[in-house]
Amino acid sequence: MPGATLKVVISPPTRTKQPGRGFYQLEEDSLYVPIGAYSSDRRFFSSIESETVRLDMDKNGELLFIEISLPRKKWKVEPTLAVPNHASPADLRWLDFRAEFDSPPVFTNSDRSVVGVKFSPEEPAVAYRLAESVIAETTDKLHVCRLWIIDIVDDVGGREIAAFRKQHPAG
Repeated sequence: MPGATLKVVISPPTRTKQPGRGFYQLEEDSLYVPIGAYSSDRRFFSSIESETVRLDMDKNGELLFIEISLPRKKWKVEPTLAVPNHASPADLRWLDFRAEFDSPPVFTNSDRSVVGVKFSPEEPAVAYRLAESVIAETTDKLHVCRLWIIDIVDDVGGREIAAFRKQHPAG
């Protein structure tokens, strides 16, 4: 379904701030972003994906993981890249499971510590904090038009992401 819109349902947050951070896997040239506390009870159900970006979710449409397989050297550098300065906490439930969309442009700042994924040319109306370092911007029609990952760290052999998961177990 190229050109699919990423429709969501937005609800008030039901839990405290979720952990979530970007880990750039140097040996794989991919960005991995786990979202939420790590638990074997949180299981993958479906994904919404393109050739370079995949959003994994559980059976309720809750985002579990983001993967950007476009190598960092191909991210478009924008020195004045501006992350939303205010994002409200919220629970987003993604619709259109198993949808496919065209590969979106991926933007970054000069030191490549922030990534912005532009799913749509539509202007954002509201920004929501999905996790500590993950922000989604939606249109007034509840379509996700941008996704931001901030505070990205380099990772070798999955050590940093493993330590992150160990530090944030589900309680």
